[in-house]
Amino acid sequence: MESTFQEYPDLNEYIDEITHRIDLRFGSKQSIILYRDLTKDAFTKGESSINIAVVLGDRLGKGGHWSVGQLVKELREFNPDYTSKLNVYFIPDIMIENPSLDYGHLDGAMYVERMMKPLKRFPLSSADSIDIREAGKILHGEDMQVRFPEAL
Repeated sequence: MESTFQEYPDLNEYIDEITHRIDLRFGSKQSIILYRDLTKDAFTKGESSINIAVVLGDRLGKGGHWSVGQLVKELREFNPDYTSKLNVYFIPDIMIENPSLDYGHLDGAMYVERMMKPLKRFPLSSADSIDIREAGKILHGEDMQVRFPEAL
């Protein structure tokens, strides 16, 4: 990750900004985890995505969905290029505990491929979940990596 941030110093600033804004909007009862290309120094600006999992202590609810929309709007204003490559999942802790169950449409949310969608079940693939467990970087909060499912 260090060599990526040396090559793209504005990316480090962007990640810090995301972390700060998520913490402001969603409080301290979460964990913010970076995973995939960035954690493996395999990031290429304009091609690679920025993947973040936010583990929430509780369900999002209607106000939480509005907050996610506002967060994305602010991040687009801050850096539209990086935000266009952002994939962020707001996952209630309960979905990690029981990834195969269906939940309510306001429980979680994801901003993926420039679209915001509700989460009704655990959204990550087994490969992503394993990547978080093995190579994820905690940006803020409790280390919840080991709680991600090994297989789905």
